[in-house]
Amino acid sequence: MGLRVLAMPGDTRWGSVLACLDFILKVEEVLFAIMSARNFLVAKSKKKSQNAPHRIQRCHGYRFCPQIEARYSTTQDLWGGGGALKRFEKNSTLVSEVYQLFFDLPDSVAKCGLPAKDMKIMQALINKRFDFVYGDAHGVAHVLDPRFCGAQMDTETRSRVEEFITEWRGINKEQGEATADAVVIELVRFQRFTAELKVKAQRMWTQLKNGKLAVYDFWCPLKQFSLLQDIAKQVFPCTAGKRVEKLVHIYFNVRNIQDEDIEVYTELDDVLRLIDEDENDESNNPDENFVYE
Repeated sequence: MGLRVLAMPGDTRWGSVLACLDFILKVEEVLFAIMSARNFLVAKSKKKSQNAPHRIQRCHGYRFCPQIEARYSTTQDLWGGGGALKRFEKNSTLVSEVYQLFFDLPDSVAKCGLPAKDMKIMQALINKRFDFVYGDAHGVAHVLDPRFCGAQMDTETRSRVEEFITEWRGINKEQGEATADAVVIELVRFQRFTAELKVKAQRMWTQLKNGKLAVYDFWCPLKQFSLLQDIAKQVFPCTAGKRVEKLVHIYFNVRNIQDEDIEVYTELDDVLRLIDEDENDESNNPDENFVYE
């Protein structure tokens, strides 16, 4: 049967759930034979002995394989092949696309043909996960990404994004109200600009939608949006890998910084430069936490 080691689900192995379900389906006959053996009810502990009959009943039940197949199909639609979540296994994925995923995910789940009860559970899980992962970087990126422009974003979240951009500029209290109004006006202008771009520059728009034109490169010449350009170039980095992780980490944790320390984080370039210098330090041992004397 071409058996292999069971792929156990893990917190950071997105595809492991799919591999685990696939393995169970392939060895269904073996599982049935094992649980039908006379000594299966014999266990070393009382707890295992109590669970054994339930396992036998579940494995021998007529719904065992159909349930596994249904879960496999659902997981395959979301993770496998060109599934929505498959795109986000790389750290270089833009956080604006992660935000958009949570808008698209309910529709993807609805196409899986789940019962109404399971659909409610899935929707609750999606909402719970969104509340857990959401950070200022996601909202800012979604608003400044020309492909989305904050579409489908609720009013409260958009207001927080506008406030975040205003505060990120480091404006003093005297100019704060005027700058806040300027940020809102510039966001409206940017939204109108992208709408016109779809009509007047269809070639560029197609390249942007297909990923051939990076969002960072799109923002570089847009000096007419001076209040937005700097933060856009930070939230849409031109490099991938660890640098993206650093940016997301900074955005995620900025809300937990004390007021007296906030000035240190007003310029992300300075923060990243300090991190890069620390990494290039020859005396720095990245594995020192794993060395035991």
